[in-house]
Amino acid sequence: MTSQRKLSISQDQLQGLITQIYDSALEPALWNETLAHLTAQLGAEQGFFRVIDKNTNHVTSYFQHNRNLEGIESYLQHFIHIDPWLNNFLDNNNILSCTHHLLPYVEYQKLEYYNDYIKPMGLHYGIGGLIHLDSNSVCYMALNRDKARGEFSTDALSILRYLEPHISRSLKIIGRLSDSRAETANSHSALDQLNCPLLLVDDRENILFMNANAEAFITDKPYLSIARNRLKLDSPAEHKQFQCLIYSATHEVNPGSPLCGGAMRYQHIPSGDILSVLVMPINKDRYNTPTGRKSALVLISTNKQPFELSSERIQSLYGLTRSEARLATLLCLGNTLDSISEMLHISKNTLRSQLQSCFSKMGVKRQADLIQRALTGPAGIIDTSKQS
Repeated sequence: MTSQRKLSISQDQLQGLITQIYDSALEPALWNETLAHLTAQLGAEQGFFRVIDKNTNHVTSYFQHNRNLEGIESYLQHFIHIDPWLNNFLDNNNILSCTHHLLPYVEYQKLEYYNDYIKPMGLHYGIGGLIHLDSNSVCYMALNRDKARGEFSTDALSILRYLEPHISRSLKIIGRLSDSRAETANSHSALDQLNCPLLLVDDRENILFMNANAEAFITDKPYLSIARNRLKLDSPAEHKQFQCLIYSATHEVNPGSPLCGGAMRYQHIPSGDILSVLVMPINKDRYNTPTGRKSALVLISTNKQPFELSSERIQSLYGLTRSEARLATLLCLGNTLDSISEMLHISKNTLRSQLQSCFSKMGVKRQADLIQRALTGPAGIIDTSKQS
């Protein structure tokens, strides 16, 4: 590696380029601007990054500076298949080089690629190589200039080699963020299809996602609101209980202990609504928040718009008796053992016995786990067969 003292740009300029490279990882649209600065610093006229799918030989990502659209289109349609630099880069162990070191110009000037693609653009000399290579894709870059400006210097090559690991990391970050955003978008799309009001919140109560039903539900309820991107209940006591449920679903009581969550009910006298709230922890391995924080699933309904959970499916899936399935369903709807005892005129001792049987058959040890298993398992949150 050439020492930084010999680089032909200042330390401040070099650090500025590195900052831009990582900014472009977070906002890929900035790559064209970053390439413009890089080509200017190295005395080039044009520059590009290409990410190519090795299985189909198609370009999946393309960042460029000062390349005309006609040239880009012709490359994608034809010249990608006869690009001599791509094979040369692959054969030279991912080392950035001046192109005349890889292919003598006497040979290069005989190729269709040079005569029909490079030469008409007024280009002659290049510098570049592989930036990233894995089993599925290859990314390479090149900077070009005309014959009058001469070959690229060893200083230019040293600068590019110094920046290469930063460029490689930036492109890997783009790929990972793209995959993560796609997974999150797919998760949100699926959640938006559910016919119940549902929110995802992090351990600070910030709303990460709210489906369309939740937006309409909260707007329609005078006792619910969104303040500073957090769901708020108008009753301080009930809101405090809601906060405790989120805390329970996102914080371990003791190191290694399972996350809990739970359910609550809130009777809003003026409207006659009885609000049911279910809060359940979400496995970080299955859903990563943008900030990497722990998160929880919040489901809300009222006695006028209850969850539609299939007691029959719960009974069939977990081998419960009809009474046990009814108990599990009522608990999922936010009822307590006391309220169920009054509702069904059954003693709490009988309900506790049924609950223990449910625990055993469903493979859980606590009421919160039973609720989570029922709502996130195949029984589903909504029985779509009951929807009109």
